[in-house]
Amino acid sequence: GDARILLARDGVRYRQAEWSPDASRLAFISDEPQQRDGVVVREQQLYVAEADGTGARALTQESGRQLIGLRWSPDSRWLTLADSETRLWLVDAASGMRTLITRGEGWLPPAHSFSPDSKWLAHLEHDFITNFDALALYEVGSGRRIKVSDGWADDFAPAFSRDGRWLAFLSHRNVAPRRDPFLNQLAHENPTKAFLLALHPETRSP
Repeated sequence: GDARILLARDGVRYRQAEWSPDASRLAFISDEPQQRDGVVVREQQLYVAEADGTGARALTQESGRQLIGLRWSPDSRWLTLADSETRLWLVDAASGMRTLITRGEGWLPPAHSFSPDSKWLAHLEHDFITNFDALALYEVGSGRRIKVSDGWADDFAPAFSRDGRWLAFLSHRNVAPRRDPFLNQLAHENPTKAFLLALHPETRSP
């Protein structure tokens, strides 16, 4: 097929372009110049445009941070946005209204996953004392938050099954210490295991 340039402007960086699942819109990050109080500023902002790149509009207006990742919900109504402050935002793709979901640690924002029906967002909650991550669920419609794991183990990489009945994740729960004869101390090998969590009471364990 042919290659087309949807957006191009001298001196402007366009990054992380993602078409919505219904192929009707295009989300991307841009540092296009904006007028604020009579001053031209260049900050990374989240934009949404038509699928052909026309009608682009900024959904964010903040400054003093960088945007490092975006993701569409399966129903194309929502976007998650991660920034350099390790914050994870939920953004309404139509109105631009944002909700802070959580905040991570280090350089990377919390891992997260939309349910297939886009009603739930699975994400990580970081404990800054133990340095462990716990699993949590955010209900998009109501804002209800449910902590799934207790934080006694380091859980990560949450992902919903395609039918939305299971939440898969990885966890450092395989505690099998052995003596290291060279270092004369206890060593732990292969601490990571994969788990499935049933999300409906009628779902039977496989």
